[in-house]
Amino acid sequence: MIKAIIFDLYGTLVRTSESHKTIYRKARHKVFKMIKLRKPYLNYTLFNHIYNLVLNNQLSKIKGTFKEIDLIETYRLLLLKLNTECISKNVYSLVKNFYKREVNSVVFYDDAIYAIRELKRLGYKLGLISNASIRFKFVSERLKFFKYFDVLLPSYRWKLVKPHSELFIKALRGLNVKPYEAVMIGDVYTDDILGARRVGMHGILLVREQDPQKIERIHELINEVGIEPDAIVKNLYDAVKVIKEWSMPR
Repeated sequence: MIKAIIFDLYGTLVRTSESHKTIYRKARHKVFKMIKLRKPYLNYTLFNHIYNLVLNNQLSKIKGTFKEIDLIETYRLLLLKLNTECISKNVYSLVKNFYKREVNSVVFYDDAIYAIRELKRLGYKLGLISNASIRFKFVSERLKFFKYFDVLLPSYRWKLVKPHSELFIKALRGLNVKPYEAVMIGDVYTDDILGARRVGMHGILLVREQDPQKIERIHELINEVGIEPDAIVKNLYDAVKVIKEWSMPR
């Protein structure tokens, strides 16, 4: 019997109204302007060079692992490299402002609120696991996730990312359910479905973009790995239908 539904966040429940490339380019420039207030002679070329050095060094430390980058530590190192005062208040302010544009552009998909409310109405416990940096905290506060979910597991808190099994196990413990009593809904096969299925959960793969080539690649990957999703759907309306069908007496 299914007792809990766990969602992925980006691409499943929410999207951004601007492209990530545009968001991060503008956000980085905003950080530069904030630092320049304390270092008037800093130019953007030098800032960008040091920013990339620090970021790439931090990323290299977690390459090939399921660990999440520590953005607070990354920005602390950036300020140190720029010989700028790096008290905690300054570091946190930079990180928060870096993500402000993205946070303000995050919106629920049309089917997301329906799915959350309908599953809640049916008595399911709800959880959320997201591969997200500290921006999750700001998005969560803005969209008030605490109103909808019994358990929230952003990767930045645990310094781990999906498909690491520990994130799924923590969610199951928090919801007080067995793996076979829970369903993971997500849009990334390798992160969401494999991670869930390997700990014994059910998995529903969400494929919003019905592009034939993308669908073909997904099926090729599934065949290669040999672990099938329990269902593949194109929207959350269909995901709710599947869960209702699984709950019907047989």
